[in-house]
Amino acid sequence: MESENVDDGIADAVNPNEATGSDVRDIAHDETLVEDPVSEEDNENGEKNGDDDLQEERAVAEEEEQQADTCEDTPPNSDCEDGGRRYIGCKKGSGELRLGQVFNSILEFKEAVVDYVLKEGFNVKYTKWGTQHSQVKCAIDGDCAFKIYCAFDKPIERYMIKTFDDEHTCMKDGHSKVIKDGVIARLFLNDIKRDPTYKPSAMQDAFEDKYNIAITNDQCRRAKRKALDIIQADYDEQFARMKDYRLALIDSNPDSTVEVGTNNVDGQLLAAIGCDANNQFFPVAWSVVKKENTDSWVWFIKHLKHDLQLQDGSGFTIISDRQKCLINAVDQELSKVEHRMCARHIYGNLRRIYPGKELPNALFWSMAKSFNIGECDRAIKAFKEFDFGVYEELMKRNPRGILQLYCGL
Repeated sequence: MESENVDDGIADAVNPNEATGSDVRDIAHDETLVEDPVSEEDNENGEKNGDDDLQEERAVAEEEEQQADTCEDTPPNSDCEDGGRRYIGCKKGSGELRLGQVFNSILEFKEAVVDYVLKEGFNVKYTKWGTQHSQVKCAIDGDCAFKIYCAFDKPIERYMIKTFDDEHTCMKDGHSKVIKDGVIARLFLNDIKRDPTYKPSAMQDAFEDKYNIAITNDQCRRAKRKALDIIQADYDEQFARMKDYRLALIDSNPDSTVEVGTNNVDGQLLAAIGCDANNQFFPVAWSVVKKENTDSWVWFIKHLKHDLQLQDGSGFTIISDRQKCLINAVDQELSKVEHRMCARHIYGNLRRIYPGKELPNALFWSMAKSFNIGECDRAIKAFKEFDFGVYEELMKRNPRGILQLYCGL
């Protein structure tokens, strides 16, 4: 049975990858968003150079419109039309660029440029852009020879770096014009997904500490808004397909019960797993409900009883913790089932009741793993002699329910 509460259930269809702040660079490799320099506001240093950049970009665009576009011709210095050459692809996250390197798209090239900047720390900018080609030059010194030109190559139908002058005659200034809001948003996407209260100031400090590139608090605020929008859009997309998910479950698991409902609050996961004759575990049913209470457990067990044809529970065994709502639901729906208690949960509860106290771990598990009544009685006696107070607390928790997990009392 795959089930969710139709009245108050909520489907957790999103599985975000977890990453730490130290992994922000790895996130960028898979998800870096490099936005169009013409359309995105450039306010990297809190200065008014954003308008200057926009005017410069527009001037370049006008100049390109007036000239014939020869980007499809391979420049002589690319040395890439030798027939049998094997081309170098883009290794995401490496930050390495070289002459003749090929890409599947201009966007992939721009992502590689961002990786290069994060690795090397140089301030560069786009001086040509479009769907067929892109050019990057030094953003500090007009006389600096650094230049990378990437364009579509007809013979191989890929985008190729055709000009690559990697020598910088300038000094690093601790800034970079290709680090836009969208890039920062993608770098911190998982951090913000994990902690929506993550502050822009903390983003700014983390970025500058890791990459030695200055960004502004305004950039981080805009980046956080974009990251939250991306996260919300992902949730919306996933939840919009919940009915498709239901049909896919039924198609792959015939005769299953699948109920789908949504709620705008976080839910609680209920699950049942089975154990076969080889002591191997497998999932049987799961549900996300509004909260864990008697009603939700009764609803869950009713479906479980129906789908597995458990009737009153005769001949079956359930092992669980001592959650009162669950115990009540089992008693109500499966009155004849053999209900055993999980020894690990019982021991964990004892540790919470007696924090800092040395508990008889070995003696406890000697009781739980006893395979006959005599062995079990000896283990109980030794446990009682070790600490009478802990023994009395254990007796309150139905020790037969604990011990029958192993020895079937």
